Amino acid sequence: MEIIRAVRDIVVSEFLSCVILAVICVYSLMGKKSVSYQQAAFHGSALISFSALLVTFVMFYVSHLGSVVAPWVLSLAGSLFYLGMSVAIASVTGAMLTTMFENRLRSRRFKFASILALSLLVIQISVVVANLYTGWLFYVLPDGSYKTGPLYRIDLFYLILAYFNIYVFYRLERKRVRNAFRLIIYTIPVIIAVMCLFQYFYLSIILTGTILSVSLLVLFVYGQQQRLYIDPLTEISNREAFFQSIEQMSARQTSFRVIFISLRKYKLVNNQFGQRVGDEFLLEIGRFLSSLNPKVTPYRFSGVEFALVEAHLPTQEYEELLARVKERFDEPWFFEGQTVVINAAVCDIRYPDHAADINELIASLEYAMRLAKCDVNNRLVRFTGVLRGEFGRRNFVLSQMERSLREGRFFLYIQPIYDCVLKRYIGGEVLLRMNEESGRPIPPGEFIPLAIETGMATELGWMVLEKTCRFLSLNRDVGWLSVNISSQQNEFDETVRRLETLLEKYDIPPECIKLEITESVLLEDLERARTTIEELGRRGVGVFLDDFGTGYSNLRNVMSLPFECIKIDKGLLGGIQQNEKAYRLLQTVVNGLRSMNMLLLAEGVETLEQSETVRHLGIDLIQGYYYARPMPSEEFVWQVKKVPETVLNAELT
Repeated sequence: MEIIRAVRDIVVSEFLSCVILAVICVYSLMGKKSVSYQQAAFHGSALISFSALLVTFVMFYVSHLGSVVAPWVLSLAGSLFYLGMSVAIASVTGAMLTTMFENRLRSRRFKFASILALSLLVIQISVVVANLYTGWLFYVLPDGSYKTGPLYRIDLFYLILAYFNIYVFYRLERKRVRNAFRLIIYTIPVIIAVMCLFQYFYLSIILTGTILSVSLLVLFVYGQQQRLYIDPLTEISNREAFFQSIEQMSARQTSFRVIFISLRKYKLVNNQFGQRVGDEFLLEIGRFLSSLNPKVTPYRFSGVEFALVEAHLPTQEYEELLARVKERFDEPWFFEGQTVVINAAVCDIRYPDHAADINELIASLEYAMRLAKCDVNNRLVRFTGVLRGEFGRRNFVLSQMERSLREGRFFLYIQPIYDCVLKRYIGGEVLLRMNEESGRPIPPGEFIPLAIETGMATELGWMVLEKTCRFLSLNRDVGWLSVNISSQQNEFDETVRRLETLLEKYDIPPECIKLEITESVLLEDLERARTTIEELGRRGVGVFLDDFGTGYSNLRNVMSLPFECIKIDKGLLGGIQQNEKAYRLLQTVVNGLRSMNMLLLAEGVETLEQSETVRHLGIDLIQGYYYARPMPSEEFVWQVKKVPETVLNAELT
């Protein structure tokens, strides 16, 4: 009956632990095996703990067989029981330390913590061995009776010391440890305390294995949760982990540096070698970034963008790291018998030196990376000095744009357009202007590209269109006005619908509004552009092609679309007075377009010579500083009504 009670006690207390550990072992080893030390440590700990618990299960049973077996067998079984518990505790401790230190496994603190854990294991093993002679843990009487010694629950004491070791180093490393790991640190001691309290009242039940299995279960859940922060292709941390890491360091007021890497023309790799080679290439990049420095954490920020984050490198070592990254991406890559030449845009930034908060940090990174991608010389972009000043100006202009849009502080300028036949102004191009709160003007070259970049161009475009319609409703004798439609705003169906609504709202004849689109818009969807232009034409709204000659589309496409007017870019006019071939080429283009009954408008006419050349070519309309600069809408009304009767000359400037 004594044996039965003993077996019952251990089955009740430890059988569930064996089941838990078995399930953890199966699930942890399923799927793709990770090469990380954390995963390897956890797999090893789970297998060792399961094996050790099975040994303790069997040995506990043997140790209570009494007179059935020889006393030395009982003594050996009891010793193996304690050894199994010691090994299991040590393995779980190692898994927790490895998880806590993550990418800092070469640090002195991790090595010291590991030495302490091993020292505790050595002491425990020594006590077990010494027990054969001292009976500190247990002893067996000649009749087979099993008696406990004064240190028989040393396994719990060892467990508490092991956790205390973990907790001490957690406090030392808390600024570098993931926030999620706090759950482990503050959950496991509660488990130990509850189990120890239960053990105090029920001495015959062994709960050490239960504590270990529950601790491993907590680690397993933590590991599964952390897998959400690992990129499955490159096996490095992903975008979510990047944001979590920098937000954590920011909250702890830890300074750090970020190296951002964006691959150039990566699509060429997939197109030339196939997706499998492309994936292998990204994996190779992940391995390279992981091998740089144990103090630096690599991240896959997006498809072809990577980041390196470090907080503890000396300046010289960091500069060497940065140079190594830049040099490596300037060299070809070799794998699977293939040579891949692909460069990368690289930039770096420091926090909090170059950014006040995380949002500004990300915005600064995006700005620096955009400049790096535009650099044809493939130079490293460092977010310091002048660049930071430019970024500050950019943010200021953006804030002014947002405020001006809210408060309606944008206003219209109009540049008159001169008709060479009628010898007067017949209309104008609407341009958008804005001022700082102080009244100082902000050049369009600053805020227009920023509006396109941030997606505000669409909203601004609709605003300009409505302001233009309102202006025409109050000034019906100024001719027609053309309005630029950005590529972002070029939602064709919406353009037609909104324009119809505005024409009806302000009771404006359709021929008073002209829409300007650029050649780049044609590249997006030529057939849809054709349908829209035709639809607008049926409603009486003319469409102008802006910036013709900038090199995007060919002449065939232009001539096949029902444009009312072609605006010849000023770049085509430059130097044609001195270049006979350029002049003849432009003459040929003009003749071809005129044969299609299209109006022609020359932009950027700034000198008398250019004016005479344009007239000689037979171009119908002229726009430029030589005739009139952009002016406020009120001044434009006066200028148009003046109606010069004579041929314009230099005095008109």
